Amino acid sequence: MYDELMTATSLGTTTKYFSALTFAALKDMGWYTVDDTFYETSNYGYQKGCSFVLDACSSGTSFTEFCNAASQSGISSCQTNFFGKAICTNDAAAMADSCGIYGPYTNCVDPATTDPGYASYTQEKYATNSYCIASTLGTVALSSTLTSRCYPYSCGTSSVNFTIGSYTITCQSAEAGVQKTLSAMTGTLTCPDFAAFCTNTRKTCSNWCSKNGYCMGGVCNCLSGYYGTDCSKTSCTTNTFYDSTTSTCVAICPSGYYSNKYSRSC
Repeated sequence: MYDELMTATSLGTTTKYFSALTFAALKDMGWYTVDDTFYETSNYGYQKGCSFVLDACSSGTSFTEFCNAASQSGISSCQTNFFGKAICTNDAAAMADSCGIYGPYTNCVDPATTDPGYASYTQEKYATNSYCIASTLGTVALSSTLTSRCYPYSCGTSSVNFTIGSYTITCQSAEAGVQKTLSAMTGTLTCPDFAAFCTNTRKTCSNWCSKNGYCMGGVCNCLSGYYGTDCSKTSCTTNTFYDSTTSTCVAICPSGYYSNKYSRSC
C-alpha cells in the first residue's frame, strides 16, 4: 500500500497515513481504541481488480503503480499519489512481489524542498498545492531523464488547471494522456487521469498544519493549544471555535458551518 504507515518498506512519501485496513486490524486485536475519523483512503491500486493483488507486475495488465527498474533506470517519474517525483527502484522488491516501484526523491508538496538547480528553467514550485505531473517543459532543453515537474494545480468539476509561471495549462477530464505545449517553453505536459489526480488521490493540508497538528483527508486536526485551518493560531478557549469569517472565537458556528472539535474551528 505504498506510503501507508504500516507498510513494511521505507519507500513511499514522508507524509504517511493510516488506512481503514490498519484501523480494522488494530480494532480486531482488541488492544486499541480507534477513532475512525483519522483513517484515509489511498488511491494505490484503487479499482484495479484482483489481478493487481494476486499478480502485480506479472499481470497481463500494465499497472501504473509498478515499473521496470532496468529499462527506466535514472528516469524521473511521479509517485502514484502525485506528491512528489520518483525513480523506479527494486530496493523494496522483497516486499513488492519482486516488482519495481517508484521511490521518491523530491517532495512537491513540501514548501521547504530544495531547488535541484533547474526550477528557474522549468518554473516549478514546491507547495502544498503542487503535485507531480509528467512533463518536460522548460525555457531551455534539459536532460531527457527529467520527465516530471512540480506545478501548482486546481481541480474543477471536469478539468484541472496547472500553473507554470505566468502561464496556465488546462486539461479536460477526457484528455488523459494528451500532451499540451506552451509557446514560450520547449517540451510538453501530459494530462493526467482526471479521477486519479483530482478525485482519488490523498489530499494535502494548508502549510502542513504548521507542524501543530495532523493532516487527515485534507483537514488539519490540531494538537491541544492550537486552532485554525492550518493550526497556526493559539487555541480558542474550551467549548469555543475559531470563525474565519469574523476572525474570532465563537461558541456557536455561523449558519452553513459545523464545529470541528479537532481543529477547534468552524
